[in-house]
Amino acid sequence: MKKSLFLSVLVLVVLLVACGSSEEKKSNLCDMTAFSVDGTAWTFNGTDTWTSPSELAKGTTTFSKTPAITVSPKADYAPKGAVELINRVEFTVTAEDGTTKKYYAQARVATQ
Repeated sequence: MKKSLFLSVLVLVVLLVACGSSEEKKSNLCDMTAFSVDGTAWTFNGTDTWTSPSELAKGTTTFSKTPAITVSPKADYAPKGAVELINRVEFTVTAEDGTTKKYYAQARVATQ
């Protein structure tokens, strides 16, 4: 009886230790890899900013759109939904492990 109880406890301890040690490392990737509006890809400056490929007409004061954004696997971004792209908009991409990176987007408006 004692031997059987000892073996049962030993097996339980081994299972608990084995289950606790298989923790996967969470991803720290937090890149914004694509940004488009109405099906048109925007231009990335290589650092942190996306801009419209063409200028809006001079005097344009509003350009509220919902961009299509692609980020690293297992990452998320905010804000979502429509944003006013005449103004510089800050987006935060958050990796699975909580690491964050800021990106910006702004529509170009003709000056002449």
